[in-house]
Amino acid sequence: MADWLLDDDLSGDLGVDIDDGHTALADYCSSSRDDFFSLRHAVFHLVRSGEHAEAFELLNDFAWVQSAISVGDDEAQRRATIGNLIRDCVELDIYFAPESDTPRFLSKAVHGLSYDPNELASQVLARLGHDSKDPLGDTIVSGSNDKTVRIWNATSGEEQHVLKGHSGAVVSVAIQGDTIVSGSWDNTVRIWNATSGEEQHVLKGHSGWVNSVAIQGDTIVSGSNDGTVRIWNATSGKEQHVLKGHSGWVRSVAIQGDTIVSGSN
Repeated sequence: MADWLLDDDLSGDLGVDIDDGHTALADYCSSSRDDFFSLRHAVFHLVRSGEHAEAFELLNDFAWVQSAISVGDDEAQRRATIGNLIRDCVELDIYFAPESDTPRFLSKAVHGLSYDPNELASQVLARLGHDSKDPLGDTIVSGSNDKTVRIWNATSGEEQHVLKGHSGAVVSVAIQGDTIVSGSWDNTVRIWNATSGEEQHVLKGHSGWVNSVAIQGDTIVSGSNDGTVRIWNATSGKEQHVLKGHSGWVRSVAIQGDTIVSGSN
């Protein structure tokens, strides 16, 4: 039947134009963004109708993505929903598109998001690379899923050093003067010399991914999936305190004077 409808020679005036169909459905999805059909099929029909910009706008809209991945009454149904969205992006050849990281983020977090779609913010945050610029200098530091820390000149944009040592994604970096601190999914914190690029200390103690690091003076603070916040001496690399109290992953830490702030699941 589908072949007959799409072949003008066979169906004549009863035939259908598939492009017109995608356009009509894309228009519907644009006007009714929050109903079940739109949440499930909007990206597909928008891209098929040539509305790439609007499709990427949806994929970059946190509220819409949150609603889209929440479709389903249980974990299995939500897993299917997320899987279908990812497959659509692959089929439409936009999975690796630079306009949106959402498809790749979703594919890395299907299990957690199927269980609890409200984890979207923390799942995305944990997978974001982190950049830091020295407020007193011309140095930018970046951490990446490729397990490296890189030092760049902020004026010229030139790469100055590639720091290798981590065996997992580097998801947080901080810089103070000539000291760089990095936190990784290999469960370690590392201290580097910003001028030479040499590794100075490997701080071991966390039993889960290190999601966030901060430095002030001679104090380094780290937060981890093991539910703890740890305080380290930046000169010696020695652990000074293990702060326990959170019952979930510690996603973010900050330090100011004698005060440390931590955020957790």
